[in-house]
This record gives sequence, structure tokens and C-alpha cells, in this order.
Amino acid sequence: MIEVQRVKTATFDLYATMSYARSEAIKRNAVVTIAPHGGSFTKGYDLTVGGSTLRSQAGSPTVAITASAGTPLAYDGSGRMTASSIYQLQLTSTQDSSIAKRCLVISPSGRASIRVDTNKDGNCFNG
Repeated sequence: MIEVQRVKTATFDLYATMSYARSEAIKRNAVVTIAPHGGSFTKGYDLTVGGSTLRSQAGSPTVAITASAGTPLAYDGSGRMTASSIYQLQLTSTQDSSIAKRCLVISPSGRASIRVDTNKDGNCFNG
């Protein structure tokens, strides 16, 4: 139960960061980037605009976060993703592989949603 809660908490923290980043991008009319520490969201991430860090989040060794490869996670001044396709982050427990994976999916319009792989087939889009 503790491991399930850790994955849920990490997912919500990342979701809240996405909402904040989008809001700041619109407010500042600037590109706001969410950059992983050392190339891995599992190690944590920073929310930056220009050269300034707005927020920093430490990672958790008990939750693995896998991101879309080669695509920066950033919002433009209108609150849309700078990438032209869906961006997906997958969160899993490093302690218990039986825990359902959670996905944070960001559409090109900038809206984030949380999906759960309840049937545990590796796909968050079909339940």
C-alpha cells in the first residue's frame, strides 16, 4: 500500500508541476521548460523560464519516471506544448512490479491528464 501511494504522490506532484508550468508560461508569455536532473526525471526536475529556476523537485529512488525520448517538455507563451505530439511520462514502482503503472499524458494543446494501466498490459490508454 505504501508503494502504491508513493507512485500516486509522484504522479500528482508532476501533474501539479505541469499545471504550474503552463500557468507561468501564459502569465509570462514565455517558454517554460521542465528539465530532468541529469537527463532523468527519476532523479528530479527543474521548472525554468529564461535562466531562472522557478521550482525544483527532488526525485525518489522508489519511483521510476520514463519520459518521451528526445522531446523537450516545455510550454510556450500560449500554454501549448512546444512539441507537436502527445508527451507521455510513465511512473512505476521500483520496489514492486505488480503496482499498476501511471501515465501523465500531455496533449499538444497543453492539457495534462493522469491515466492508470489498471489491466497491467503496459498501455495506459486502454485501462
